[in-house]
Amino acid sequence: MIRPSITFAIMAEATLSVRGSRMPRGEASLGTSLEVGYRFLFCGERWIVIFPGLVLVLLLVGVSVFAGRLRDRIDPKLR
Repeated sequence: MIRPSITFAIMAEATLSVRGSRMPRGEASLGTSLEVGYRFLFCGERWIVIFPGLVLVLLLVGVSVFAGRLRDRIDPKLR
């Protein structure tokens, strides 16, 4: 069974933004930043896509670690 989670929602939003189903204009999104950076990837401006990608990965790992530790602390079945 797949449980919906915050990390899945963040990754789904970023994926949809990269593929073109983006947030309304003017809204910030890591997926939109990746899409814009992809245009400059082969022009020598790799940092435009590397930094949003790195932030996305760190955000997903951080939320997963935080949620796991919070679950370990709160769930009485795990004690």
